[in-house]
Amino acid sequence: LGSVPPREETPAPAEPAPASAANESPLSPVSPPHVPPARPYQDTQAEELDVPDFLK
Repeated sequence: LGSVPPREETPAPAEPAPASAANESPLSPVSPPHVPPARPYQDTQAEELDVPDFLK
């Protein structure tokens, strides 16, 4: 039984590995442009909303 789980797990992680790299490629360019607008917006609204919400 110990030989079966390790054998099936080897091919499983090998397939998702390449898929993750391909998925990260298109997400990489989308992350940078989405960070600047989300940073100032969340910093102002998130902090102001987090303060009263936490005190409440």
